[in-house]
Amino acid sequence: MIITVPPLSKRRNDISFLVNNILSKLSVKFNKKLSGVTEDFMDLLKKNYWTGNVRELEQVITRQALVEETPILTGKSFMLSTESSYSKEVVTDNFQLVQQALVDAGLIKQKLLQH
Repeated sequence: MIITVPPLSKRRNDISFLVNNILSKLSVKFNKKLSGVTEDFMDLLKKNYWTGNVRELEQVITRQALVEETPILTGKSFMLSTESSYSKEVVTDNFQLVQQALVDAGLIKQKLLQH
């Protein structure tokens, strides 16, 4: 049996539930009262393009819980990423990595890359 779970970016309605669940776990882990997130932060979380799915969301919430002092997280250091900005960065980075790997392997000459 194969179970396919759509990416978090296609299940935005699940984000509130997931955030509350993550906060409950982190409250115990860090022995810190974490009671929620601001409405603005939740809106940003729902608008974000989640490439890493639930684990990425958990990392964001964990980071905010560590850097913020209040029980209600504001997301003051959270940077929104969009599908288009993520895609451009990844394609450019991957292209450069592949080029360098080909040069390192001796499969293409450095001079070819300069054109």
